[in-house]
Amino acid sequence: MKFALAFVLVASLFLNILLGFETMSRRQINGSSKNLSFFWNPKTQNITNGTLQMLVDLDWSGSNLSIVVEINDDDFSRSDYLGLVFDKNGNRDLYNDLTYYLNAEEREDWPTRMPLDPQKLEPWGGLSWSAAIGLRWSPYHRCSWNTETGYVFNVGIPKSELNFTQPMLMHLCFDDANLLYKLVDLGFHYPEYNKMVVVWVEFEV
Repeated sequence: MKFALAFVLVASLFLNILLGFETMSRRQINGSSKNLSFFWNPKTQNITNGTLQMLVDLDWSGSNLSIVVEINDDDFSRSDYLGLVFDKNGNRDLYNDLTYYLNAEEREDWPTRMPLDPQKLEPWGGLSWSAAIGLRWSPYHRCSWNTETGYVFNVGIPKSELNFTQPMLMHLCFDDANLLYKLVDLGFHYPEYNKMVVVWVEFEV
């Protein structure tokens, strides 16, 4: 029985790696924080030449839901963004729910931006917004980037704004938007290029 269980676990891990996606929960502390790691191999994304990793630390012990996301993107663009969608009403339909489109920045002490409402979740896992609406300074996040480790997004959203109750379904995505423009120039078309420049995960907080 133990041998059969071990075989299933090994086979499952091998299948995840073969398909190009592996997710692993690193640890959970005191019931008020969670740390997650997600990986994509080069066959499933064009953001990096090697394995793309996303490290997510969440803490809801205070008045904010605090989120730190590290992504090893190897180039910087202010068009890149981190997207968050929360199941505020608890119906598990994220396509009509609370959405945050958080633009990248190179230094954490510089102002960060986000679109004016509305933003929406798209079937390819990323977010969209109307460029005609414009941008505003973000009250929710700061961002930094360096050549060795990529991006760090520091996010804080009031739990009262989220109507935070557990468990809450959450969608998290990253879009290497400057790569999208390069792929369009090379002749790729929607939705093919979106799948190559956007990575996303969903989990419960």
